[in-house]
Amino acid sequence: MVARLGLLLALVVWSARADERSAAKVAEALGAFDAVDAIPRDDKSARLAQYERVVTIAEEAVALDDRDAHAHFALFLGLAGQMEIAGLSWRSLTRLHRMVVENDRAYALAPDDADILVARSQLLRELPRPLGGDPGTATALLARALALNPNHVAGRLYLAEEAAASGAPDARMRAEEALALATRAHARRQEAEARALVANLEDGR
Repeated sequence: MVARLGLLLALVVWSARADERSAAKVAEALGAFDAVDAIPRDDKSARLAQYERVVTIAEEAVALDDRDAHAHFALFLGLAGQMEIAGLSWRSLTRLHRMVVENDRAYALAPDDADILVARSQLLRELPRPLGGDPGTATALLARALALNPNHVAGRLYLAEEAAASGAPDARMRAEEALALATRAHARRQEAEARALVANLEDGR
């Protein structure tokens, strides 16, 4: 009995340490993901190498704690970044499948996490229907994410893009709100995208 209790305590301590190490790796992976913004968009090889670094670090986080939703989320982001550069092709279907699996896993572990909901919404919006795309579900997930966090920068940007794509009369207002929010949050990637969206909507007046 004492030996079994000792083993149980050892497992609990190991699990706690694994959780701590996984969380540290997740933070490192997300930092590496954010660092992509500092690389010029036309330097695809450097951006791809950075995304590969994100994937490597996130894989280490998952190996430490497979039930860490944010570890799977970080891995999804790295794979999505690779897909963004490589594009969708028959050769990239394996990577796409893995990206979807990681998104599914993150969502299953944390279905009420705004970051994960926004990412899942955008994935379902961008995927072709034959590959699992579902615009209706994407809209519902985005609404749920913004109900949880009304000031989610990427979520507000995607909401503005959705409004612009549908020709909604409040599209420009939503784009300007997304731009202001991204600027306050110093979210450079979303700020640039929101600024471009506002400019496009102004040109289309």
